[in-house]
Amino acid sequence: MKLFKTRSQRISVDFAARIYLQDKEDGSLSNNWQQGQIVTISKDGASIIVDKIVLDGQHLFFSAQQQAEKLLYLSHLENETRDEQQQLTAEAIWMDSCTHNGKSAFKIGLRFTDDQKDLFESFKGK
Repeated sequence: MKLFKTRSQRISVDFAARIYLQDKEDGSLSNNWQQGQIVTISKDGASIIVDKIVLDGQHLFFSAQQQAEKLLYLSHLENETRDEQQQLTAEAIWMDSCTHNGKSAFKIGLRFTDDQKDLFESFKGK
């Protein structure tokens, strides 16, 4: 019997992202977004650091867990139009407090809802 799933290879990255909450039923996005920094990525997920944990009155971690009604929708901060954006959807798996750039922050572990092996390979090649 296998008790633990083998953890995927992770690489360090520095990827600024816009974070929205996305409704799982109708796909609508929150009106507002906040900036986050993806700091590690694997084929299955990533970890992201945020300064604030609440968006539009909803807790990013608790609102986007597997059994919750929302997903985290991430898009690359530098691309302004949605057609050009690298778009990722993910569920929140774990959360912890941390210090980032000398300030208190939160680190959230994510599991991608779609296959992101190509994205991982593109970062791995850099």
